[in-house]
Amino acid sequence: MILVKTPLRITFGGGGTDIFDFSDFHNGYCIGATINKYCYITLNKNFYDKYTILKYSITEKVLNKSNIKHPIFNKVLNSIKYNHGLEISTFMDVPSSSGLGSSSSFSVGLFNALSQMNKDKLSKKRLAEKSVNLERYELKEKGGVQDQYLCSYGGINELLIMKNRKVKIKKINISDKNITKLENCLSLFYLGLRRSSNKIQSNIYKKKLSKKKIITLSKMKDIAIMSKLAIQNGNVREFGEYLNENWVLKKSLNREIVSSSKLNEIYKIALNSGAMGGKIVGAGGGGFYLFCSLNHNNKKNLISKLNKIGLKNLDFKFEFEGTNKYVL
Repeated sequence: MILVKTPLRITFGGGGTDIFDFSDFHNGYCIGATINKYCYITLNKNFYDKYTILKYSITEKVLNKSNIKHPIFNKVLNSIKYNHGLEISTFMDVPSSSGLGSSSSFSVGLFNALSQMNKDKLSKKRLAEKSVNLERYELKEKGGVQDQYLCSYGGINELLIMKNRKVKIKKINISDKNITKLENCLSLFYLGLRRSSNKIQSNIYKKKLSKKKIITLSKMKDIAIMSKLAIQNGNVREFGEYLNENWVLKKSLNREIVSSSKLNEIYKIALNSGAMGGKIVGAGGGGFYLFCSLNHNNKKNLISKLNKIGLKNLDFKFEFEGTNKYVL
């Protein structure tokens, strides 16, 4: 049996500039990190029958791979050959469609598991590239490319998305002291809302980008660059303020966020309870709120206040290994 564990991610800035509508003309830039919450995939070859059995939120059992309903499983498994039965199960530490890059974590993990089954040696770069190709070109889902690279490589990284669609990923050099400091000030709260990133991104980028949106995204890219310097220097206050600036700009791109009284009320309560800034992780509209407090005491107060209004805090640490496979 093969077990693959692939981390989920949180984004700090630049989200949206990694979508080709923008990066093809202006280059994209994002920063983000993976956390110790995972997508798990187990794969087992069955030699006693020829069924393909897939277990996720439902169970599929088919003889003909073309009948697979799950779009990612369908595309990937119909692109390879295997002359035996196959059973694949997947589960996650958090609900799917909650803004932590679960779809890309899943596709990266699936390619990693199948590479082990077929005795292929795929680099983390290649796993990310195959996942981008699957999600953006084959399935034609709207979105960026940062998730696939962040989940594959692991750690705290910056990404430059070139006009020719090549991606450069680089580890951000941060001292252990400043990593711990950042962890002690960040908090994640589950909103209990699931949303389709593809649907939200399609609404934002359904037409050629207006001059106004290009200016907004360019500002978000600049903020991401400054945010990197803030976390490198251990300047949590500055980083929190950049999160707030980024959130204001992000809301201007997404009417769904602007019109949500619930999301805006939570944000207001958070700022009055010790947070300096925050953002919804992912495309927006639901999932998890990420907040940055000045220190650990302020973070504890924030957690207490948001717990009282029904939000659950997801305790996390950064992880630095990326997708990993084990043969059991």
